Amino acid sequence: MWGKIENKKITKIYKYPEIIRDANGTQYPKSIFQNSKRLEDFYIYSVINKNTMPVHAELYNGISESYVWNDKDKKIERTYNAVAKNLDDTNAKDEDGKDLKDKDGKQIINFGLKTTLKNKVREIQSSLLSNTDKWIIRKADTDDAIPTTVGTYRKGIRDSATAMETAITNAKTFDAIVSLLTPETNKDGTIKTPATLYNFPEEPDGMPS
Repeated sequence: MWGKIENKKITKIYKYPEIIRDANGTQYPKSIFQNSKRLEDFYIYSVINKNTMPVHAELYNGISESYVWNDKDKKIERTYNAVAKNLDDTNAKDEDGKDLKDKDGKQIINFGLKTTLKNKVREIQSSLLSNTDKWIIRKADTDDAIPTTVGTYRKGIRDSATAMETAITNAKTFDAIVSLLTPETNKDGTIKTPATLYNFPEEPDGMPS
């Protein structure tokens, strides 16, 4: 990315190379953006990041970008701005700060991260279990035994979900929540230990069809 500077102010951000023209109307191709020195003749400079964009956007109340001209280094600095969501549920409020009620007079709740993440764990658990529900239905209808492989797999799914919900409950800080979504990596960037959340067991070999 690049930005145009006029009177020490950023007047335009270029996300992609564009055809540009000089004061005489001479046109220059997009390839000029490959030459930073040449761009300076047009007061166009590179954008550098002051921080990194949050990986898990769902943990924040939106993510915005701000740009500042660094006149000393002749660089445009981009900063990602993000406000973390509350960990716990809160009462919804109106513009005057009063509690918001639904049509039945019940308090409207803004779900915090813990509730949202637990709900997602339950949704994934339900989806995975549904793939083998036919064996449970057959057991109820005909009393045929549930295959051991199926029972073991379903128990693994439920046990994993319970462990994830416990980890979410025990997380006391926002950083602790982030860590549950962050895998441990080796020096070469490969995964050493998967993230705690959403790490359900894979369907084992030998599953009956």
